[in-house]
Amino acid sequence: MIDEAKIAFREIRKKLPLTATVVILIKTLQKTAFNKKKDEVEKQFLPIIHIYRHLLEKISKKEAIEVAGNIIVECGVLDISKSLPKLKKGEGLKEYLNLLKNSKYFRYSDYSIVEENDEEAKIIVKRCAYCNLFNKYNISELSPYLCKSDEVFFEKYNPNLSFILKKSIAKGDEFCEEIYRWRSSKA
Repeated sequence: MIDEAKIAFREIRKKLPLTATVVILIKTLQKTAFNKKKDEVEKQFLPIIHIYRHLLEKISKKEAIEVAGNIIVECGVLDISKSLPKLKKGEGLKEYLNLLKNSKYFRYSDYSIVEENDEEAKIIVKRCAYCNLFNKYNISELSPYLCKSDEVFFEKYNPNLSFILKKSIAKGDEFCEEIYRWRSSKA
């Protein structure tokens, strides 16, 4: 929570004076600190939902999308790195897929591994809990930043693993199509 607050502070501060930034964060904290919602996805994203709404009161929609989007990406990378441990030496795509299957992402959304071999896996996501939440709160314009956090995370996760997003619910497709490619270090 502290790391996410630091990210939010830094990004908001790029567009707003210190006082306005602090007021937004305090208002957000007041609305979310004692939240009793049981849905973990909603609990996780309520702060950015409130931050975005407060930003819309202070700056243009384009600027608010940019600031909130940057917060989503950076916080998303942080969240994914906490949820998906690094692969150990000698592990490959199979071990990564086991980590993914046991992650909250498989629990919260409708993921299916439709093709898998030692070098590539294709995953279809038929329902994205995160996009559904953003739709519920009428902030679907921020949904593409959810996917962007995946892309940024996988640029650094493991040099042998590539992430390719061919289709995305966040960008209007009926489902997400994710490809994970493993490059053997022997090559």
